[in-house]
Amino acid sequence: MIVAGSDYLGLMTTLALVVPLTTTDRGWPNHVPIQGQVDLSGQSFAMSEQIRVVSRDRLDRLAGTVTPSCLGQTREWIHHYLMDRAPRAVD
Repeated sequence: MIVAGSDYLGLMTTLALVVPLTTTDRGWPNHVPIQGQVDLSGQSFAMSEQIRVVSRDRLDRLAGTVTPSCLGQTREWIHHYLMDRAPRAVD
């Protein structure tokens, strides 16, 4: 899942800030369930603790778009790791 904002993507034209997905439900609160219009083989989870920068050449297809809530929750976890603040509870 690409988590970078448009400013970053406009500045870093060859890179993307991403969070990998897993199909394993570990029950961890920081593994955000993927919700939205996505072309995935099954339920997937964003592993927010494994944020990385990759070359855009490695991104071969668009799998869809996650909901604003899904993206927001993932970004909150990333912010938590960088700023050492706990994200708010999700209903």
